[in-house]
Amino acid sequence: MVHGSIVTYKNNFEVLSKAIYSFLNTALNVKLYIIDNSPTDKIRNLCYDKRITYQHNPKNVGFGKAHNLILDKINSTYHLILNPDVIF
Repeated sequence: MVHGSIVTYKNNFEVLSKAIYSFLNTALNVKLYIIDNSPTDKIRNLCYDKRITYQHNPKNVGFGKAHNLILDKINSTYHLILNPDVIF
């Protein structure tokens, strides 16, 4: 399984949804973690796919620390750290 994570903070829904779809649009077995540092959990509405795990942090803990919150919890051979505006 390939794991990926995106840290968000008040991101544009359209841009973020393109990044999410881009990561999930594969035949590979993937799991995406969305770590939301925004004051509200509105981004949760984009996380309807069963391959997504959403975590809301009501304060901005920062990009690196937020990714580490997930990396410390999972056992993954491959993990892709994505910016919320990346598409491929």
